[in-house]
Amino acid sequence: SFSFAPNLHWSSNYSKRGEVWAYLSDLTERYGLRPHIRFGVEVESLRWDEGRQQWEAHLRGPGDARSVRWAHAVITAVGLVDDVSIMIIAVMASVVVMMVAARPIGEFVDRHPTIKMLALSFLVLVGLVLVAEGFDTHIPKGYVYFAMAFSMSVELLNLRARGRRSAAPVKLKKSIDEPGSH
Repeated sequence: SFSFAPNLHWSSNYSKRGEVWAYLSDLTERYGLRPHIRFGVEVESLRWDEGRQQWEAHLRGPGDARSVRWAHAVITAVGLVDDVSIMIIAVMASVVVMMVAARPIGEFVDRHPTIKMLALSFLVLVGLVLVAEGFDTHIPKGYVYFAMAFSMSVELLNLRARGRRSAAPVKLKKSIDEPGSH
């Protein structure tokens, strides 16, 4: 709960969505916030206007209706969950998968250095997309995902073709645990 409106009667440390929703709805009514809240609205762009000392928000609402709003503060949010245990189980499962898969994936990458180069190029691509977004240049994610999927497909075909020739893979460097690598 917020310090200015503490709720001393939560049913648990991780209350369910309905209880949190009731608390937030009560605060919304109590402090007259409802007329200032927009649900189901996408913020297309947000720009700080130094002269007005306000945010200029370009919004797209239901039915593709567009509008511009000015605000002193902007708060964004995503949905709440009903059952925190599902989130905990999902995180624990992903950690177990990472622990089990780390060695085989690492060994596969060591045997195929071109996969390592491909992964690094994906990181560079994602970084460039983020930089472009920072300069208000939108790159549709579909293009990025297609480029990555296409590159991965070509690399898998190359791995398959090289596997048939059964040539020894190129080693980029000695592993730490190999003899004579000190």
